[in-house]
Amino acid sequence: MNICKPKCLNISYTFLRINLSFQKYKKMKIYKEELKIVDLFRKNLISEFTLKQIMKRLNKKSYNWTYNAVTKLSKNILISQKKGNTTIVKLNVNNPATITYLAYLDREEAYKKKVPFVDEIIKSCSTITPYFTVLVTGSYATRNVRKNSDIDLVIITEDEAKKGEIKPYLREVTRLSSVDFDEHILTRDEFYRMLIADNENFGKEVFRKHLLFYGAEAYYQIIKEAIKNGLQSKI
Repeated sequence: MNICKPKCLNISYTFLRINLSFQKYKKMKIYKEELKIVDLFRKNLISEFTLKQIMKRLNKKSYNWTYNAVTKLSKNILISQKKGNTTIVKLNVNNPATITYLAYLDREEAYKKKVPFVDEIIKSCSTITPYFTVLVTGSYATRNVRKNSDIDLVIITEDEAKKGEIKPYLREVTRLSSVDFDEHILTRDEFYRMLIADNENFGKEVFRKHLLFYGAEAYYQIIKEAIKNGLQSKI
């Protein structure tokens, strides 16, 4: 994985098999309550929290439980650092186990929303390329869905050629829906450039609030590169 210049992304897609990988890392025995800590960081991907802040966010009363859970997760999923008398915790996005759990949580959240035609869209895109990500943003992701709300669909794929190939297939699927789709097809480099740009833009909106249905590993590869190139100061 290389950055060819400061604002150009060059990613070679690699995909984990979620079911197999999740079973592998499941041996660590992360319990449901501990997984809530991972989910907190999934929703605040580039944030750092103290133990007391984690307690407050999760409405936990036991400092000992929080300390023990964070210590356990810091074996691979979290990074804990001492700053004076305070423990600062952040997500370890460079560990494959982290991405596996994030992908699992993303999928769990996304499919609870019952967004129509998502599986058909994934199936249609997969006939063109195995390298794509499917997200939904806007009202469906912010829980402000109204009767006339459209679906803000985002497809991220590898290059301009695949964008052109996907578009007619996508429209063939979405035209059957009684809900309007607002379709956004981006290359991975376009999305990356949006994230590290100085101005506010659609890519940053997607980053802040989305449902991630497919292609989590590819998505987090882009995010990791953006973090390396100053994402924290751009959001």
